[in-house]
Parts: sequence; C-alpha cells; structure tokens
Amino acid sequence: MKRIGLLVFTIATLCLEVNADLQNQTYDLQLFRGKLVGVSFAQPADHGYHRDLRLQFLVTESYALVFAPQSDRPVFTSAALDASLDPRELTEENFNARILAALPADIRMGSDCLVEVSWADYGQRILRIVPNRPGSINRFISGHFDYIYAREDHLVQSALTTLARELKACEHAITGTEQTLIRDAEQLDEAAAFDLRMQLTQWKNRRASAIVIHRKRLTPEIAQLKWLREYAPTPEARRALDELLAAAEQSLAELPDADAQ
Repeated sequence: MKRIGLLVFTIATLCLEVNADLQNQTYDLQLFRGKLVGVSFAQPADHGYHRDLRLQFLVTESYALVFAPQSDRPVFTSAALDASLDPRELTEENFNARILAALPADIRMGSDCLVEVSWADYGQRILRIVPNRPGSINRFISGHFDYIYAREDHLVQSALTTLARELKACEHAITGTEQTLIRDAEQLDEAAAFDLRMQLTQWKNRRASAIVIHRKRLTPEIAQLKWLREYAPTPEARRALDELLAAAEQSLAELPDADAQ
C-alpha cells in the first residue's frame, strides 16, 4: 500500500504545475464591441462615496474578453465609468438628462460601441469607449493588434502546455496503477484491488476530460486567430499568426480519442 500512496503523491505533485503558466502572466485589458443596454451605480467603496456609473453592454463581438460569446445565448458585461454623478441628486425630472450628460460624447443608450476595459485596478473600469462607425473597428483592432496577438499566443501556448502535462500525469498514473495490479495481484486483498481499479477508472476518465477540455479551449482560439489574420499590420505579423495557427490546428488533429481506453 505504500507504493499506492507514493504513486498518488507523485501524480498530485505533477498536477500542481498544470495551471502555472496562467499565473505567470496576466492580461488585464478587455476589448469588445457591444450595445449599451443599461446603467447603474457602483457599490460604495470603503474609502468614500462612489460616483461611478456602471455601464452594462450586450456583447456582440469579442476581441479580447474573458467571457466571450460562443453560442446564440446573449452575453452581458459591465464596467465602471468615472462620471462624477451623485445619485442622491437625481430626481424624476432630471434623471434622463443627467444620465445622458454623464455618458461619453456620442454615446447614448442603445449605442453600438467599441469598449476598452481595464481589470488592473479595483473592479472593471472603462478606459475608452467610442461609437462604432464606418472604419472604427479596423482602427480599434489595429491599435490593439499587438496586445490581442500576445494574448492569443499566451492562451494557445498555455493550452498546449497544460494538455501535455495533464496527459503525462494521467499516463504515468494509468501505467503505474496497471503495473501494480499485475505485479501485486496475489498480495492484494479484494478491497485493495477494488480501490486500485477505481483509481484506474478515475485516471482514464481524467485523461478523457483533459482531451475534451483541450478541444473546447482551442476550437474558439483557432477561429479567433483566423479572424485576426485580416488585421495583421505586417507580413511578419501574419507569419507569426500563421505559425501559431498551424500549431493549434496540429494539436487538435493529433488529439487521441477521448473514449480510447
């Protein structure tokens, strides 16, 4: 039984490294296109009374967003805007006018907007919001191309590294458990053998889950990279995108069958 405990400890140690890459670098800028559908006020902070407006958007396109829409289900996000508007001064008569006056120039309720949000400080804060007009999307994405590419590169490389480590840990555990069942078959009592068989099933299920999760992670990233190629400012940038795209597509093509035992 000591061998079993050592095996579990070794695999647990390996698995602690799986998400290390994601902790080494953060991307605090969120970029998206959305429709302004609501306003509210931020919660009071400990250091004083908040006068921020919190704008709510229906996300229509994600350029660099944590919770990107990937289906027909609507996705909403909100962020604070420094409006210097005291809600205690609002009345039934001045409400609409005061709220509209607090919004950035050319932004109204229902406006189609391009939004830049920072998560670096407390909460989500709007750094820039502009109305979407002809040519605005090209300028918006071109101005943030390096950031969007760096974020996509980080996400793809992290996915590849995580899968490799997870599969290595699973294969190590599966092989070790199978060998223990064969080598110690005569020494194991019924309960210990049952426990090992359960562990074997759990590791195989974990391997299958890792494959499914990897496919779900990479599929939208591949679509995002193909979309981003249209905005590559230089041939070198396009080549870098093509190499990253090829690595992601190759990883998907080489995925083992999740149901394989």
